[in-house]
Amino acid sequence: MDWPHAGASQQSPHSPGGPAADCLCGMAFFLPVSAYFVWAGVVAGWSPLVSSLLFAGGIVLWTAIEYLLHRFVFHPTPRGRLGVLFAYLIHGVHHAFPEDRRRWLMPPIVTVPVAAVLGFVLRLVVGTASAPLFAGAVFGYLAYDLLHYASHAGALRGRVPRFLACRPRPRCSLGVHSEVP
Repeated sequence: MDWPHAGASQQSPHSPGGPAADCLCGMAFFLPVSAYFVWAGVVAGWSPLVSSLLFAGGIVLWTAIEYLLHRFVFHPTPRGRLGVLFAYLIHGVHHAFPEDRRRWLMPPIVTVPVAAVLGFVLRLVVGTASAPLFAGAVFGYLAYDLLHYASHAGALRGRVPRFLACRPRPRCSLGVHSEVP
């Protein structure tokens, strides 16, 4: 669903949870979480090499999850009033207020439950290997969101970073920030 742009000078309402929830998005929150789970993997008995490989696997895992979420969850065709509200709250507000700096990163009210489910599923599927894998996924999320933030802030320089930034192009209608269909 396309949301009308509210204009560059307007800001969206605060996240559910208020201004504190708006502030908890970013490195100050996610980097320590990622570091903790790397440490938890080593404590669980994984060698630094295996932990590093699992961490890299977590980054790849997050890349796939982000693509699938963005493609199939963040850009739904809502049905009914609750569907429109849900679509707006999870991602539509970002499109309605594209220049609002508070909307360039997902708020913890969304990311924490998603991370909890991911961590739980990983723990069930891969056991103690879940810690460094989860750390990589958290780091991948952080890297993606910081790239997303930088693309909106206009801080990307160079040919490749500018290519990664989604500017209005026909293929960006997929809801992802690359040319992958």
